[in-house]
Amino acid sequence: MRTASHSDEKTLAAQRQDCCYSRINLRIMVMRSTLLVVAAAAVAMMFLPANVNASNYLRIDHPHSHEWQECNKDSDTYCYNSPSDCTVPLPDYRCTPAWKTCCAICDSTSCSGTCRAKGGCLEDEFTETECGTYCDCCETCQADNCTGRCVGNPDLCFGGNYINGTCTGGNCTCCVSCGDPDAQCAEAGGVCVGAGNECPCDYFPHPDFGCTSGDCICCVSCYPSLGCIGGHNPGRCVANETMCSMNNEYISSDKCSSSDGSCSCCKTCTPDQICASEGGRCVKRSVGCTEGFRESILGGGCCADECICCIPNPCLSTDLNCTSDAYGTECTSRTSCRNGRLRYMTNDTCPLATDMCCKACIPDTTCSNEGGYCVTAAVGCKRDVMESINGKCCDSDNCVCCIPDPSKTCWNTICLADPNPVVFDSNCNGIGDYKIDLDCGKSCCKKCTPDAQCCNEGGRCYTDGCPADLQQSQTGTCNDNDNCHCCV
Repeated sequence: MRTASHSDEKTLAAQRQDCCYSRINLRIMVMRSTLLVVAAAAVAMMFLPANVNASNYLRIDHPHSHEWQECNKDSDTYCYNSPSDCTVPLPDYRCTPAWKTCCAICDSTSCSGTCRAKGGCLEDEFTETECGTYCDCCETCQADNCTGRCVGNPDLCFGGNYINGTCTGGNCTCCVSCGDPDAQCAEAGGVCVGAGNECPCDYFPHPDFGCTSGDCICCVSCYPSLGCIGGHNPGRCVANETMCSMNNEYISSDKCSSSDGSCSCCKTCTPDQICASEGGRCVKRSVGCTEGFRESILGGGCCADECICCIPNPCLSTDLNCTSDAYGTECTSRTSCRNGRLRYMTNDTCPLATDMCCKACIPDTTCSNEGGYCVTAAVGCKRDVMESINGKCCDSDNCVCCIPDPSKTCWNTICLADPNPVVFDSNCNGIGDYKIDLDCGKSCCKKCTPDAQCCNEGGRCYTDGCPADLQQSQTGTCNDNDNCHCCV
């Protein structure tokens, strides 16, 4: 399979425009010629003898001939009474009387093929000898090592074909079909043409899509803008929106070029770093998370409002091993299980017998939807938060779900204002969490979230400057630039 290079793209795009103009001019010439022929026929009908059947014997002068030659002047021409008797008519010669047809007499003595009028050999024939003055000896091309079809001239192998293999006889050439477009080319409404051939009018060579076989390029009617193919969520152009139907795909407002405006940009939802850290995957918002999955706990996303981050629901895990996760679960010493408000000791298995499993209190979906967080049951919900009636934690024996007390105006007016917070009371310990000090003397935590540009650069938001292996983006930002930095 061959794909078009960017230099091919520019050259073929220019040729495509010339091709369109040439075809329009050709149509105009054909229409003019037809009108001339019809006019000439009308004039000739006026002068036919009364006893002549016009349908059998009418002879119309060739519209482009300025000098006529007399038929029957040599041994290779003859005037026939009826055109049906003539196998090789000579339109530039005339007979007397004028209603007869001048025909060539072909000499097939030395021809092992078929005698036809000059230049009249069929597509799969070649000529090397003549059958008299006005005829060619046409012989059939023979396949030598050809998986396609043999044509008498390489110029006849155009459009969706390419030259490959060999045929014997004259200029015979093996012409092979390009086969079908590959999946991406087909989605973009593409067609395949031989690598040296022009794309059809209003089609463009695509640098990345191809064909299922042969030395061919994909010509598409839909061509993406940089906005469509670039950014965090990669896109492609589709000829029909029904081709953008996967659960992780959506129609973007980014543009695709097409002659009739029917093409759309189809983008793929892709996890940002926070979503990926939770083992998440992105799906179309209208589809939602499937059974066994839930929306991100830590505020992970997909850099597009059309998508949501779905993570494996940690509350459904039956793993008895102590597996590190994005929420703070780890194997560590008893004294190192810091922040007793949010983590608790369990008997889950650790690789080292001296370690204990320090497990995070994780909210269920209802608790998260209420803006809640989980703390150890020993600590409980205090001050400006209250225990949720409906929301729970993955381990309801050791943890409780705390939600903002709706009677506290601090929570309602500031902490719960958009963008949606991740509330961990005074303990903001997640990556990208920052603390807001409230007038009522308490604090809440909010999550730094990247803007589209930060996402497109593969960035992530941090509160205390960028880590040593990253640097702050010059163009990408986060939802609160006073507290957050986009690091790439």
